Amino acid sequence: MPEERPAAGVDLDLAIDEHLDPFAILSAVRGPDGAIADLRPDFVNRAVCDFLGIPKERLYGRGIVADHDPPLIDDETFARYAHVIETGEPLFRDEVDLVTWFGGQARRICVDLRVVRYGDGIVLGFRDSTERHEVRRRGELMRRLYATLSSVNEAIVAATDRETLYRAICDAAVEHAGIALAWIGVPDPATGDVLVAESSGDAAAYLEEVAISIRDEPSGRGPTGTALREGRHMITPDMEADPALTPWRERATRYGLRSSAVFPLRCRGEVVAVISLYAHVPRFFDDEEVRLLDQLAADVSFALDAFDHEERRRAAERELTRTAALLADGEEVAGFGSWDWEADGDRITWSNGLCRLLGLAPDERAGWEPLERKFGRKTVELLRADDGPIGAAVATSAGEPVELTFGGPGADRVLQIAARPIRDADGELVRLVGTAQDVTARTHSDRELRAARDVLAEAEARASELAEQRRLLVTEALNAEDRERTRLSETIHDDTLQVLLAAQQELTAAARGDAESLARAQDHVKYAQTRLREIVADLSPVVYEFSTLAEAIRNVARHQLGGDGVRVDLHLDEEAVTPHARLVIRAAGELLSNVAKHARASTVRVRLRKARGDVELLVEDDGVGCSPDLTAAVRGGHIGLASLTSRASAVGGELTIGETTGGGTRATLRVPSA
Repeated sequence: MPEERPAAGVDLDLAIDEHLDPFAILSAVRGPDGAIADLRPDFVNRAVCDFLGIPKERLYGRGIVADHDPPLIDDETFARYAHVIETGEPLFRDEVDLVTWFGGQARRICVDLRVVRYGDGIVLGFRDSTERHEVRRRGELMRRLYATLSSVNEAIVAATDRETLYRAICDAAVEHAGIALAWIGVPDPATGDVLVAESSGDAAAYLEEVAISIRDEPSGRGPTGTALREGRHMITPDMEADPALTPWRERATRYGLRSSAVFPLRCRGEVVAVISLYAHVPRFFDDEEVRLLDQLAADVSFALDAFDHEERRRAAERELTRTAALLADGEEVAGFGSWDWEADGDRITWSNGLCRLLGLAPDERAGWEPLERKFGRKTVELLRADDGPIGAAVATSAGEPVELTFGGPGADRVLQIAARPIRDADGELVRLVGTAQDVTARTHSDRELRAARDVLAEAEARASELAEQRRLLVTEALNAEDRERTRLSETIHDDTLQVLLAAQQELTAAARGDAESLARAQDHVKYAQTRLREIVADLSPVVYEFSTLAEAIRNVARHQLGGDGVRVDLHLDEEAVTPHARLVIRAAGELLSNVAKHARASTVRVRLRKARGDVELLVEDDGVGCSPDLTAAVRGGHIGLASLTSRASAVGGELTIGETTGGGTRATLRVPSA
């Protein structure tokens, strides 16, 4: 015998009243002209009262527009509902932006809205989707920030001076990151004021009359002055509420600036400028965005170091060129040192200046012996060799300068030695008149310059590689987002939406007295709730609210590998705590998802532990292994591991991937525990 069901009306009222989602039936209130002037609730469930903060007795029999101050819905939403009544066209929209009131306070929320005509009124159901909308919005913001990083790194590679780089940074922040105002401030040592080096954005006029100091005074205690003095980033979540912003609050309000972030830029370790970013909404900059912007500031500081090094190199080259010109003109030759060699008798004499350069005593001016005693036979042989200064001068009309190192007790110098031959009327060599210049400092400078060029070339190559990798990450992220949206759209349309439509039809039938239709509608709704929870979990697999990190990792493992027939060996330290728990959970989801999709493993070992000031996550499987080449993975469209590697590095951690002794894959993530 089938189970007896209670009367349809009682069952329907109870089920809908206890339903978690707000549900209401509203009737049209028409004016004398027949137009819809208001809507009056005929039925609301408990969730509606909880949502509005108004008891049922204050809702029934009263218009939701005319009889409430302020109205319960805004004009745009009222027009949508009236359109459904007049046309019969249902309204099914997700993440509808609307204004409502709770306890007399206006608030802007997003809802998934379902409205159908019911007689001369509507049946209304909705679900608060504000959090989902915020997750989507933050995701879009992160995508734009990565685009900003990529654009700035491209500018770092291309720029040749500070001004060009500063302009590119400000333009990239405004164009890609949705920033209202971006500007570079540099301190003026003479006045102590902060000067605007470059700016961009629709609120750039804000800077025209703003006075900011680097001194510890009211005009210097804002985020810009503090960042310059203390060398740390300064985040202002709400400029209207921060007392440090008092000198600039009125002007900031005039230009709609609500939140700001300031990051110091360094050259040779010293703060030389700041980049200040402003947004039109409060709390625009969260922790993850600040980490990315800190990385941007570090990249720009690296470029400033490179510019400074290049400027110093050019200054050194100009000085060397000036010195060479003086030598070419023959000025102050005796100040460098001179020598004289007589072909007849192979006699050589050193000037006093050259003796001082070589560290010889005044009575050691003549002959090779003093030089040999002080610097050894090899040095003398080099001087007298065919390709040495004497041999070259003897063989030609003017020998090329030769550099020799004189090293020994009391001396360690590099001398550039040149000679001019003097011949008799028959062309026979009579003597050589030579000079010696101390080029020790220049030689060392040349070595430093060559080393600096090598470092700069390596840095440019690395910057180019990072820019390419970030470009690939952003491109693939966009493609992945499009693919995921298509998949979710098809899944929701072909499955969940159809079930909800069926539930709506069953509810309509139940309202007409079909008792069995309500049970079928409940089954449809339960199925839709289950599918939507699965979709939400797929969209945000790292958003878990558990009492411990270990519990969250345990749930991730259950979600990723629970139905695959894989043996999961868990060793989780319940005391493991880190401020980067979300990154650890995200890494666990990504690594275990890779195991489930690609490893073909029979056993997976997951270990979470504290390790010398860090928290360590180990994921090890006995599968087929994988390549740790992250650049190749990004080029192949797999950005998960590359993204985790970048995130771990940004928080001072590390992600390493390798093979186990059995050929499987071992991935280890380490992040600071404090």
